[in-house]
Amino acid sequence: MLPYLTLFTALAQDPEATPASEVAPASFVDPTSEDAQAPTDISSTQLEWLRPSPKNLPQNPYGHVDFTAYALEWGEVQVGIANIHAGILPRVQVGTSPVLNAIGLYNGTAKINLVRLGPVDIAARGDHYRYPLGEMQGDYTAAGATVSTRLMPSWSLHLTGQYATMGMQGLPDTSGISPIVYMFTGTDIDTWREEAAAQNLSVQLEAEAVTAKVATDIRFNRRDSLIIQGQAMVWGSVASSSTGDLDIPPILGMDEALSYEAEGIIPLGSSYSASVAWQWNWKRSYLRLGMGYSSVPGAWLMQSTEYAMRFGGKTRRGEAQMRRGWRNNRKELRNGADSAVAGGSR
Repeated sequence: MLPYLTLFTALAQDPEATPASEVAPASFVDPTSEDAQAPTDISSTQLEWLRPSPKNLPQNPYGHVDFTAYALEWGEVQVGIANIHAGILPRVQVGTSPVLNAIGLYNGTAKINLVRLGPVDIAARGDHYRYPLGEMQGDYTAAGATVSTRLMPSWSLHLTGQYATMGMQGLPDTSGISPIVYMFTGTDIDTWREEAAAQNLSVQLEAEAVTAKVATDIRFNRRDSLIIQGQAMVWGSVASSSTGDLDIPPILGMDEALSYEAEGIIPLGSSYSASVAWQWNWKRSYLRLGMGYSSVPGAWLMQSTEYAMRFGGKTRRGEAQMRRGWRNNRKELRNGADSAVAGGSR
């Protein structure tokens, strides 16, 4: 008989599977008794139905890691368009943006999934950017926490709060980051710098900001998900001085806070971003595409558009084992392992 039971053994590795301790023991049937029955053969049609492709597998509530409290699995690596992240310990991931590092904006991020109690997860996250841009020195540091909860088996809600500080002194060399800033904001910061330099202007400032984020994902299977995200800067504080009338362009999203004197609540309509997107998760990669709206033109693209490759991790190894088992079963079926099926419909 075709040894297709290995497929179902591998399926038990799904994160939503019932723990072995809760599975009722199978009743024993004496193979010599009258109640014993011959095992049922499997047809090629049935085997095709059991193909462990992403669209046929159960949804994985821990699959999304960029807007949730969840982290990459130990040994798992994600390589995106602009960022690389790696799971260096169980529920601990670190990352960086090689693109920004290449232009002198040195950066790093870390996330730790500290708490997992039933459907609720809590994570702490930190980000740091340092930018020695020409005559200007600056840094950006953010710390926050995310709470993720599964409202239903296929629906989760994620709430994030983040506090950030930024300091800048001097006048930056913007030639390296100008194309990126222009792409997402439509602001030509090279022109801004040239005008400021011509007037011998410079800036020194310290800024703080609090950002609130909300996201939800509805998972239809392991491949298809609907993702809705929204965020806004809700509070800002600025202490700045300059040698003249110098307006700050949108860099690192802090320009909204810098437009307010001293400190205070920032109106929602001045610093928001919202998007809705569909995400396809395949064997080793995923793609997210959507649409949105934001107070800064184009800012919504950063949360609604992404493509990344993912490798390693316990879950993907389990999926690979399922695929190997399924391919072995298909090969044996094609080789006539089940005599009763060999002459059947294909």
